[in-house]
Amino acid sequence: MKPLTLRSNNASIKTAQAEFDSLLKHPQSLAFIRLIILLLGISWLVFGLSLQYLPPQIPLLFSKPWGEEQLIPKLWLALSPGLATLFFIINSRLASMFIRKDPLLPQILLWAQLIITLFSTISVIRIVLILA
Repeated sequence: MKPLTLRSNNASIKTAQAEFDSLLKHPQSLAFIRLIILLLGISWLVFGLSLQYLPPQIPLLFSKPWGEEQLIPKLWLALSPGLATLFFIINSRLASMFIRKDPLLPQILLWAQLIITLFSTISVIRIVLILA
């Protein structure tokens, strides 16, 4: 039986970096990525700055019946920008993989990511403004 050894992933990291650089060479993709990062930054900033002013329980589960069933701990508000950030990483990687094969698919992925991030940012801001 062969002993387990760790392989160097430098080649795959360099390939991913080259693919992402090719995505950034397209002006429209670069504009989308900048706007998405700006919205993510705003979302995380609003969450971070408002964390000390929020009550211990916040209403986030709006599909539940009105009352205490909608309340969750305030740290769960990070779920919205956190998932948007995770989707941004995944969509950016997918877009950079497909940019050379098909120029339309990366644009669709970045549009979808922009919509996800915009809704996430609006949700965080509205919840904070309701509770402030």
